[in-house]
This record gives sequence, C-alpha cells and structure tokens, in this order.
Amino acid sequence: MKFWQKQSISRGTLKGHAAPKEDMRTPLCLLYGIDCSGSMGEETRIVNENGESVFVPKIQQANEGFAMCAKSINRFAKENTRFLPKWQVIELNTYCKPIFQSFVTVHDHSLSESQFAAGGSTNIEAWINNILQFLTKKHLGNYNRAVNIILLSDGVPTDIDGWALSTEAYTKIVDKFKAYLDEHDLSRNVEFYFIAVGDDAEPFGRYFAGDDHFFKVEDCESIADKLDFVTRQTLADSTTVATNPIDFSNDDEEDEDDEDELVETDSDFGEDEDIDSEEDDEVDADSDDDADMDEEFDEEDEEDEDDESDDSADDDDDGEGDGSLDDILKF
Repeated sequence: MKFWQKQSISRGTLKGHAAPKEDMRTPLCLLYGIDCSGSMGEETRIVNENGESVFVPKIQQANEGFAMCAKSINRFAKENTRFLPKWQVIELNTYCKPIFQSFVTVHDHSLSESQFAAGGSTNIEAWINNILQFLTKKHLGNYNRAVNIILLSDGVPTDIDGWALSTEAYTKIVDKFKAYLDEHDLSRNVEFYFIAVGDDAEPFGRYFAGDDHFFKVEDCESIADKLDFVTRQTLADSTTVATNPIDFSNDDEEDEDDEDELVETDSDFGEDEDIDSEEDDEVDADSDDDADMDEEFDEEDEEDEDDESDDSADDDDDGEGDGSLDDILKF
C-alpha cells in the first residue's frame, strides 16, 4: 500500500497530528525604512568586539543590524503573550522597493547580510507613497497603535533625481503625510522613530519623529547596535499602549455620501419640467427684445476678451504654479 493510501488527510493535516493553533495575539507591525542611497556605501569608524578601531561601510553595518533585530524580535515574540510582532522593510533610494508583499513574521523570513546595497537617491516622496499601501485594513487588521515606522538615514532627503530638498520642501512632505494619517483615522495607530547617521540627517530626523523618538549614531558607534537598540525600544514602548479597533469605515461612508449627493442632484433637474404656458410666452417675448440688445454688446465683449487673453498670457510668462509640490505629491 502506498503512502498516500495509508494516511488520512483531514483539514490539511495528517491524521493523528493536531492542526497548528492560530496565534490570536495582537499584531504589532514594525515598518523599517533603510537608506540605501549612494552615500551609505561610505565607511565609518567603529569599535569592534575586540576593542579594535575599524572602518566598515555604513550599508554593511545596516545589514548586520537587521540580523540583530531579527533575534531581538523573535525573543520578544517568545516572551510576550500579548503581541505578535511582524515586520516590513522598504528601501529608501530612487524607487523604494518593499522587501516583502506584506507584514510577515520574522521567523518565516530572514534578511541576508548582503540584502541591501548602496546606490541611487534618497527619494522621500516615493518612500512615503510605498508606505501608504501598507497602512490599510488588508495589511494591518483592526488594531490601534499597530505600526511603528523606523527610518534610518545618513543625509538630507532628495527628489528622484538626487537633488537635496530644502527644509521647506521636506517639511511640507512630512506635514502632508501626517495630515493624510489624520484624515484617515490612522494617526493613533502609527509611531515614528528616526535613526540619524551623521549630522546631515539630524534636522530632517527630528522633524520626522520628534525629539523623543530621535536617535543618533555617535562617533565610533555601530549602526547595527543602534538599529537593534531602537527596535527593542519600540517593542518596549508598544507594551504600555492599549489596543483598540481601527475604524476603516470612514472611507466607505464618504463614498456612499458622494453617491447620495449625486442622486439628489440628478433628481432636482426633474422639478422644472412642468412650467405654465403663460410663463413660456413671457420668456419668448422677452427674448426677442434681448436679442437686439445682445448684438450691441457683442463687439464690446470681443474687445474685453482680447484684453483678458493678453493679461493671461502675461501671467503664464511668470511660470508660477507650474510643477508645485502639491502637484508632485501622489498621496
């Protein structure tokens, strides 16, 4: 008798083996952003385990840091009975590719020590737009404070071409992002953390995460050690916060309201169909008189339109308003 004839399959498991128990803990999502721009290929000095001063590329230190984070997250998952931690990592470079399709448990997916390579720009707009696709009911579930966003960077954010953004430009991007979270009832579900590698990233990092959640890699300190430390800090912070359902129904209700408004507007057009014949006659008589007057003003209107077209042409020459930041932002 063959193997498949000996075994009885029931609910996807071999007979005699208990089905795996579903983990009912509250999901705790860690969303990492790692700067993979060209500057991360530069070396910084650190002190290794032997007390020796060595120079190691920043991106290599970050890769090693994720191996340390995985151990800390798994240790937390074993010891904590309330939360089930999951992670997602999105590169901060020209195109900002997410590593996983969704938030995943760490023991199911590991990152290799050479997962990330340095190259490209620090396109903060693309990174935020990629974050937004994971801040949905599909990826989060119905829990409050479900996401800790941890961003590590060594410089000023740029546009897609690599040009550094001004303070006004990147603060506007961050403000628009946080306004989006407020509008969609997500602000209470998200906490921001920032790890600055060097002085250049400090102004943006403090604006992004605030002073309480801003961390800086000091001279001779390992980026890997700091990344692991902040990870453990975010896990500890989450254990002190109550969990409540996220209300994802706002968007659906807004769509329904818009549909109702359209229906009501359409119904208003049918109320004027029954007009008295006497009113029609008065309108026809008045229209004959108005036709003569309209002819007199046609020439003047044409002259006014010519003047307005000249003015608008002058305004277009100024070039203001074209390609504004609001038009560029996709979220």
